[in-house]
Amino acid sequence: MMNKSITIRFLSLGLAAVAFVLIGANFSQVQAQDPFAKPGWAKPRTATTSTGSPSSPGKPAKPKPAGPPPVVMVLAPVIEQRIAFYKQQREAAALNGSELPKVTSVLTLDEMAVIASNASQGASPLINSQPKSSAPQSDNATTPPQVAKN
Repeated sequence: MMNKSITIRFLSLGLAAVAFVLIGANFSQVQAQDPFAKPGWAKPRTATTSTGSPSSPGKPAKPKPAGPPPVVMVLAPVIEQRIAFYKQQREAAALNGSELPKVTSVLTLDEMAVIASNASQGASPLINSQPKSSAPQSDNATTPPQVAKN
């Protein structure tokens, strides 16, 4: 049988726990939050910049002109450069004992055409590669690829 002091102790601890939960729920803002509101990182901010002087700590930033960024055409290097690069990779892989790179890793999509596919047998497709004849050829194999700037 439980005596009166143990019963009072359990009741007082239970009442304190219930009071703690109710007070904590009162201060909680879970019910006041909008479940469809954007998170803080997704909300737009007003842009301000610091001028560095103590008299004017910040002024509104000047708006940047709206519009798409300039288009930069990045072209692939000429085929001779890519073949020389492939040979370097193949030699390095052979010396390190790692897997040899595939020949198609240095070809562009315009230079490849699938001529046969054995997909039902799980084999790789046969690729026929022909370099473009309209591409400008360079004698120097160490020059970087040309980048067109607008």
